[in-house]
Amino acid sequence: GLGMSPLKIPQYMSYGKAIVASDLLPHREMLEPDETAILVDPSSPEAWSEAIRSLMDDPDLRARLGAAAQARYFSEYTPERRVETVLGGLIGG
Repeated sequence: GLGMSPLKIPQYMSYGKAIVASDLLPHREMLEPDETAILVDPSSPEAWSEAIRSLMDDPDLRARLGAAAQARYFSEYTPERRVETVLGGLIGG
């Protein structure tokens, strides 16, 4: 929606914990479904419950999603990486 920002998502990714998030375009810009997070229909309580339950029941899934999200954070979203991305775009590098 208007004024939405996914800027909180990198912070969540940095913790290395499994993420369940609304399946919204801004979230998809940073999270990959079933690779770095579980994305669910924001209007479906059942989908949220199912996603949370699947994480509770599957420690390997929790660990895999958390590790993948954290790795992506360190490769793309640390403050230093964001500065490099912004400045690279400004200076052509």
